[in-house]
Amino acid sequence: MPARVWHKVDVVIVSLSLANEGLGMREPEYIQQMFLDNILKIAKLLAAIGPKVILGGVYPNNLYGKPEYIALKEVNASLLKIPK
Repeated sequence: MPARVWHKVDVVIVSLSLANEGLGMREPEYIQQMFLDNILKIAKLLAAIGPKVILGGVYPNNLYGKPEYIALKEVNASLLKIPK
């Protein structure tokens, strides 16, 4: 088995879709909260080991309707309010 090689990074960019949490398959309100909770956990874990964490905006797909679009807009607004 090859040895692990660790690199020190200064910046990590995290940009995910709400589809990762099931948007389009479950209630948008539930998915929004689960996504925000999980993205904050990821950011905190990364920040704890050193790099600056940049959260990118969420993005849509062609299968979303109005409820999903509203959920995306609300999550993007919430991400913008997270302290840097």
